[in-house]
Amino acid sequence: QQAAGKAQPAAEYNLGVAYEAGNGVPQNNEEALKWYRLAAGHGRAEAQVNLGRMYDEGLGVPQNPPAAPRWVHLAAAQGQPEAELDLGVLYSAGRGAPKNDAEAVKWYRRAADQGLVDAQYALGTLYEDGAGAMQDYAEAMRWYRLAAARGHAGAQNNIGRLYADGLGVPKDEVKVLMWYNLALPGLTGEEASNALAFRDALAEEMDPEQV
Repeated sequence: QQAAGKAQPAAEYNLGVAYEAGNGVPQNNEEALKWYRLAAGHGRAEAQVNLGRMYDEGLGVPQNPPAAPRWVHLAAAQGQPEAELDLGVLYSAGRGAPKNDAEAVKWYRRAADQGLVDAQYALGTLYEDGAGAMQDYAEAMRWYRLAAARGHAGAQNNIGRLYADGLGVPKDEVKVLMWYNLALPGLTGEEASNALAFRDALAEEMDPEQV
């Protein structure tokens, strides 16, 4: 804590992480919040993201979602990709700020352009749904493919569904089967059940050499 006491934002941030995780010190969200707040005030982007998250989730402080966007915006203004992703989530959900799909698209795109797979997937869903941007299945497919290439099961599942429906791509049962097979190990719950049922029904209808 000596280094943190000399207003070193990296040390302050690391102390916040340690207290939040209970790594080398007793787990203490209030202490984590204190150190994140200090580091955030000294401009540490990662601390600003974590501070926004703690306000949003009520960790170490009474839950206060409207306080979150301010800190996340400060980090996003520094080009911090996790902050850009978090802003997309906040605007998409209308949590802590009025719901604004166009703003969600803007911030998801900035994070996606920096390679964040969850932002690439989220951007694909907004283009597919026409939320915050003109509906564009080809653009949705482009972002899904980027996320799918890095193992995002939800993106792989959605690519399979677009091939099944012929949205943005020609219908192709072989590719539907391929993408559902890739996605299934990473899916859970109802999404997994639906994908499994659709895949099995499709496989029964296909010629054996196609399966």
